[in-house]
Amino acid sequence: MRANCLNQSFQTTEQLVSFSQQVPLDSARPTPCALSGGICFKGIGMEATKRCTKCKEVKPLSEFYKNGNHKDGHNYECISCRKQYVKQYLEENGELLNAQARQRRKEYPEENKEECRKWRENNLEKSRESRRRYYRKHPETNIVSDNNRRARLIGNGGKITKKEWNELKKHYNYTCLCCGRQEPEIKLTLDHVMPLAQGGINIIYNAQPLCKSCNSSKGTKIIDYR
Repeated sequence: MRANCLNQSFQTTEQLVSFSQQVPLDSARPTPCALSGGICFKGIGMEATKRCTKCKEVKPLSEFYKNGNHKDGHNYECISCRKQYVKQYLEENGELLNAQARQRRKEYPEENKEECRKWRENNLEKSRESRRRYYRKHPETNIVSDNNRRARLIGNGGKITKKEWNELKKHYNYTCLCCGRQEPEIKLTLDHVMPLAQGGINIIYNAQPLCKSCNSSKGTKIIDYR
């Protein structure tokens, strides 16, 4: 589908006369226009448009992704239709794509790490926002990851998995062992009986579920509420 001419063009003499009364054409040179099929005055610009092959609407070129393989340098379908297509494709083929991605990470672990590192460096804001969205959606993973990270930084050793943390909460009936309140009234956090700052190890046998308030009150004291 051809784009409209980037310069001002006219299909009829009436259009040309009407336009010449508004804009001086002394310096403009009229030439046949291959795109519009009419008379084109180069140098007098107007925004190019294009008809989307999907929704059939005529839209500015700015609403089409650029594509150097096409004559006018843009995709055939508009951005809105393209996004809708990609969303539907991912919904229908998500499992297959995820399986292929997992297989590739397994076969080429080092290459995958390098690709991820480069992407994060080039897309810092997107990477941070992606992590924030993930942790908002999976708060339990965030709790476990933060504790594991702290243990690595301090050098105490040990690792607690998300499964272990969920089983520990279930064992205590999702109750804060200090104040006795339960989820969802409160939000449980992972507390180390012997704090990492005191040399405690980051393992599930050194963990207990406390609400945020009780965890903060306990601080770095060694108190076993179990």
